[in-house]
Amino acid sequence: MKKRNEYKNIPFNTIYFFNFRIIKIIIFKKQIMIRLYYLFFAFFFYSQISYSQIIYNYDDYAIENDEFIFSVDTVLEDVNFVNLQGGDWDLTGLNENFKDTIFFKSLSEYPELANEFPNANLVLERSDNSLVFLNKTNNKVELLNADFADLGFNLPPSDIPEGIFGYTSLSAPLKVLDFPMTYESSFYGELNESFALANTFDFLDTLSFEIGGITITGENIDSIRFSISMNSTHTIDDFGNLILPIGQFETIRKRTERTFNITFGMGIQILGFFQWIDIPQEMIPNSEYTVTVYNWYAKGIGVPIAKAMVKPELNIEEPQNKEVDLGFSSISYLKLLPTSSEKTFYVDKNIKIYPNPAREKIFIEKNINANLIEIYDIYGKNILRKKINNENFISLSEMTNGIYFYKIFDKKMNKISSSKFLIQK
Repeated sequence: MKKRNEYKNIPFNTIYFFNFRIIKIIIFKKQIMIRLYYLFFAFFFYSQISYSQIIYNYDDYAIENDEFIFSVDTVLEDVNFVNLQGGDWDLTGLNENFKDTIFFKSLSEYPELANEFPNANLVLERSDNSLVFLNKTNNKVELLNADFADLGFNLPPSDIPEGIFGYTSLSAPLKVLDFPMTYESSFYGELNESFALANTFDFLDTLSFEIGGITITGENIDSIRFSISMNSTHTIDDFGNLILPIGQFETIRKRTERTFNITFGMGIQILGFFQWIDIPQEMIPNSEYTVTVYNWYAKGIGVPIAKAMVKPELNIEEPQNKEVDLGFSSISYLKLLPTSSEKTFYVDKNIKIYPNPAREKIFIEKNINANLIEIYDIYGKNILRKKINNENFISLSEMTNGIYFYKIFDKKMNKISSSKFLIQK
């Protein structure tokens, strides 16, 4: 009771002062917590925006008539830099061992293959004339035939005819892009295929082994079968600036892990009967390995502006002392953005340039509006600018073989036609 009385004797303003101080401390602490909360929220929100700032979508991917030129470095001293996280990837010091050009075309340009690929709506043609048939939709891009070298498959025997797999449709489409692509998105692809080739391989001529007491030689081997299983995991694992000789690009990076499992069999004729058997491992061993591929994508550019394929650890033995050239370690990067590279070509059907391919000259079948023609080489350099007068041809004597682009303008310098043509002398 005494303490209560003592407490009661404390002046009211003193009690109020202490209570007010306590309230102020509580309010101040709450204000600090609120500010910290908003600061954390702002940081989290900003980090999410920065991670999602690059979104590669359907509209960014290539369309018909797009063309891209790449430099390719196949003599890499160090490929570890491509796996660096979150930095500026500088490719300005790479070599150019050769160039690769890819074109995107309409299926209508390949009528003889239309029945084989009824779902194709875009065709990729490389400078070596190999073709890749694609199905592009609003949410994905699928491979309809196997560009095995591009996927990372390149195994013995080395005398497999080049392009032998090229124009046979896959049993199921292989997804290679999934829209939209942004940081930390991922998707999967799977491929299971078997191919049979007629026996034209010299190294099988000396083969001799027994099955059930019957001797099998190279003469009994009718064909060889390749069974390929591939599982691929695609992850947008990083973003940052990619520096090329032609400039700096804000990019996202897609990392693809492709695990291959390859087995080999052969078809033999014995006593008038045909059957498949496994190829002895000492001839062509079964193989399993993983290829890592990095692709960098920039907004508005229809293909990866750089692509690196990293040589895997392999458990492959050389068959019959033959050299095995796997050729995996390489990087390709966009050489330039030609001024003549446009999302679409505008073609006035009343203006025709022929022949295509051309040799010594091209002829212009024009309407009255055509006034000026400009011709560009494949690097975007303007090599000819000429008025279209009474002459209806242009001499090509000073031009070398290759692909060229033209633009035709009217008298007000409005472009009224543009396309490309090939010179083959």
